[in-house]
Amino acid sequence: DGDGATARQDFSATLLAPMPARVLEILISEDSLVEENQPLLRIEAMKMVMTLSAPGRRRIQTLHIQQDDGILAGQLLITFAKVD
Repeated sequence: DGDGATARQDFSATLLAPMPARVLEILISEDSLVEENQPLLRIEAMKMVMTLSAPGRRRIQTLHIQQDDGILAGQLLITFAKVD
């Protein structure tokens, strides 16, 4: 029926960098609970500031970056824990 596959794809356990950038501001802390579309961090790439938001209701498990870090495209930024 495919429902199980959809449910698995719906949970994203990580946030990856969309492009090379610099971490301007981290708006959350480890172990905090975030809601869907809540801003998590701001990055700057090519003089543009972008806000990366939560893909859904999650708990922040691990922050893999710090403010002012240079990041690469595809780099792991945040690991989430599922919230029941």
